[in-house]
Amino acid sequence: MEFYTLSKTAEALYFRGCAESSRLDHQYVEPVHFLLAMLTEIDSPAGDLLVSYGMTDPLVRPIVARLHPVFEAGKARVIDQLTPVSVQVFNASATLAQKRQTGGLATPLYILVILIELHDENVYQVFRECGVDPHKVAIDAGRSILQGVS
Repeated sequence: MEFYTLSKTAEALYFRGCAESSRLDHQYVEPVHFLLAMLTEIDSPAGDLLVSYGMTDPLVRPIVARLHPVFEAGKARVIDQLTPVSVQVFNASATLAQKRQTGGLATPLYILVILIELHDENVYQVFRECGVDPHKVAIDAGRSILQGVS
């Protein structure tokens, strides 16, 4: 992962997503792990937005845990291995930030918008089970970006 295109908060989100995958004993780092990581960040506009919709860590964590199989003993484990969709999330977030010409660094709000816009089935499943319309969250995240919230 090339961190020069990420803000410090987005870089920290990347590492927290990897840690969430490991904590849940999942083999790969999926987009839902970054969604979960947003909820664990203190004073995060992205996390605060999700919480305002009722998406809390105690609600989301069991859903994410259930969506992915637990790492099987005896299999070779790849530590912090991102799926292609996870890589796409960060690359698209950086591209979006560069187009906005606001320093060109992706923030967690950009990452949240891309998580939703890529239509990852597991991300959408989390939103469905929480009773939240992901498109409304993406619109609110976009508004926050336009208002200069990082």
